[in-house]
Amino acid sequence: MARIQTTAIISSINGSISGTTFQNSVSGLIARRKPNPYNKNSIIQSDKKNIMFYLQNAWIGLTLEQKEKWKMFSQFVGIAQKNNPNRILNGHQLFIQCNINLYSGNKSFIFTPPQKFYDLQNINFTPLPIGGDICITADRTINEAKEFILFMASFHLSMGVLRTNVNMKLIELTNFVNDDTYNISSGYIDVYGVFPSLDYNIIYKYKVVNLLNGISNPWQYGSFINS
Repeated sequence: MARIQTTAIISSINGSISGTTFQNSVSGLIARRKPNPYNKNSIIQSDKKNIMFYLQNAWIGLTLEQKEKWKMFSQFVGIAQKNNPNRILNGHQLFIQCNINLYSGNKSFIFTPPQKFYDLQNINFTPLPIGGDICITADRTINEAKEFILFMASFHLSMGVLRTNVNMKLIELTNFVNDDTYNISSGYIDVYGVFPSLDYNIIYKYKVVNLLNGISNPWQYGSFINS
């Protein structure tokens, strides 16, 4: 907000010009910069829409042979649908899911499922504060030539909303101390803009993704709870 000095030529002005609104007040003529319209779609949400649009069109562009391979691959891996566990993902659904997993890990898309199949092993993370950093330690070493981890975490939560269906964002893990211990603090700052204090209550989830085909284990959940 700025106060406007009137002149003999311009003694009063009302309305908006180029995003600035002029109005009279008890202190005189003032100018307010109109705020930018609020866009409810975040950059991440917009990005997801773009990727879905791209993958849907990529599926349409696949050959019949490629689609048939995805169909056979879906029957081979037999991954249950999230909302209907009695049915498995079909070839189209699996193509989308695998490539979203790969995209989330900054990996390349695949348009034909590979012939080789690497059987994923579960991994368990345990919270481990080191100094002032929030870390997690794994019960096994990740084979970086064949797999990677997708890790998501919530913002600081009050004790009354500690549940697994809260909003979470992808966090980049960095190795800390050794190959089986990861620091989430720097990735957390990049996403949320604040350092995750050891006093924070944070829900997180993670899964192992096959680097060769994008197949993943189900999400596993954990938490950093200030007790």
